[in-house]
Amino acid sequence: MKNRITIIAIIFQLLALLYAIFKGYEDVVVMIIIFLFISTLDLFNKR
Repeated sequence: MKNRITIIAIIFQLLALLYAIFKGYEDVVVMIIIFLFISTLDLFNKR
C-alpha cells in the first residue's frame, strides 16, 4: 500500500514539474526536483 501511495505522489510531482516548466517557475522546478528525489529514495528503500 505504501508503494502505491508513493507512485501516485511521484506522478503528481511529475505533472507539477511539467506545469512549472511550461509556466517558467524556476524556483518551483528546483523544489519539485528535490521532493521527487526524496520520493524515489523512499520508493526504493527496502526496509
